[in-house]
Amino acid sequence: MYIIDKELHSILNEINFETDNEEFPFYPNDQIQACSIDLRLSDIYWKPQKFKRAIDLRSKFLIDLSPTLYWKRKKLNPFDSFILRPGDFILARTYEKFSIPKNCAGKIEGRSSYSRMGLMIQCSGDFINPGWRGHMPMQLVNLSPIPIKISPYIPICQIMLIKLSDIPNRTYGVSELQSKYIDDEGGPSHWWADKSIKRLQEAFSKINLSDAIIEEINKKLGNIEPEIKIRLEKDILRKKIKNFYNSEIVLTEFSKKEEIRFCFKTIVKILLSGSFFFFFSYTVDLLINNIFNIYSYIIFIFTFLSIGPSFYGFFYFKVGPYLRKEKLKKII
Repeated sequence: MYIIDKELHSILNEINFETDNEEFPFYPNDQIQACSIDLRLSDIYWKPQKFKRAIDLRSKFLIDLSPTLYWKRKKLNPFDSFILRPGDFILARTYEKFSIPKNCAGKIEGRSSYSRMGLMIQCSGDFINPGWRGHMPMQLVNLSPIPIKISPYIPICQIMLIKLSDIPNRTYGVSELQSKYIDDEGGPSHWWADKSIKRLQEAFSKINLSDAIIEEINKKLGNIEPEIKIRLEKDILRKKIKNFYNSEIVLTEFSKKEEIRFCFKTIVKILLSGSFFFFFSYTVDLLINNIFNIYSYIIFIFTFLSIGPSFYGFFYFKVGPYLRKEKLKKII
């Protein structure tokens, strides 16, 4: 049974709406409808980063335990906006932070006004358990052929509260349930914390590396560049790193391999960048000395062909981030 407006007004203390901008407080008379409450769009959202690597939902390692690396967190000023182009997708959240009373469940839905514009407000986890608290996440997708300008604080969705027959024995957040989204920020997924996923991780574990060491490595690496984490994971899975006694040994061995990679990449960049100048100097010398033979024509051809690689090496070829000795010292 959905709770109607007059009861929604009476339990506002239990729902405990919080907002972080005094200019935009919660307005009960405006936001509470017949049997729902309008919720506004936060000024914080996440844009997906482009990665060629697939997310392994069974993995418990490194890059998959850093889901925020797949996303770029953005914060808008109160009167700013962003454009959601056709087919674009962002992860958003409600501006209001709220609780679900222990004797209720919540259901969140998008609003018809925006769906008629082709803006899909997908709350795939639209059911909210009693006892949950946080900013509710939403997925915004532009299904229309027209770009849509979106601003924070617009009433983007609505929540309905459903009265339960009784208060459950275990509400959201109790230790036995191992709830993943305590005081939820509304950000990227924490799928790896699910109990069933943990069982899959154990069943499909590919390396003899304890959870404690994995957690320690992740903590030390923090928000380091994702390319480094991906290479570390590959090295361990391919058993290029064999000593798994503690995180420091793992990272030290990995750093040695990173030094070799860095040197190799640097040499490649130098060769690419300097290829044109190398052949061009020979060409100039041949022209000055008026030498025209098979050898000189080959040099001319190579000079012409080296323009592209040299331009690419100089402007676009990146040596990339590596976990070298200097960087390793800062995190160990």
